[in-house]
Amino acid sequence: MESNVRALVFSAIILSATLSTTVSAAPPDWDIVGLRLGMTEDQALAALNAYAPDMANQTTGMSFSYSDGLRNHQTAEFLSMIKATKQRAKGDELIELYFSSPPQEQRVLTV
Repeated sequence: MESNVRALVFSAIILSATLSTTVSAAPPDWDIVGLRLGMTEDQALAALNAYAPDMANQTTGMSFSYSDGLRNHQTAEFLSMIKATKQRAKGDELIELYFSSPPQEQRVLTV
């Protein structure tokens, strides 16, 4: 099961890397609670804080495993997702931000 999840995540990352040109083509006035595609981690956290300073933020890192034919290696961990949550009277609020993977600069790909 874990290998299926990793394969799905890897496929999503490859797809997001392929679609990374879409991030720069996003309309400049498009946003969700101040969040925009293409933001850096710091910009996204500042937007979340401006929207709701009391939201609980949880970051998730990711790394890739690969083989050079002789040995197995693992890349350095990088930011994959920020999950912001807040309990509200009318139901919980959840915002998930997914980030691009290295070697390019880490930017918001999906909100």
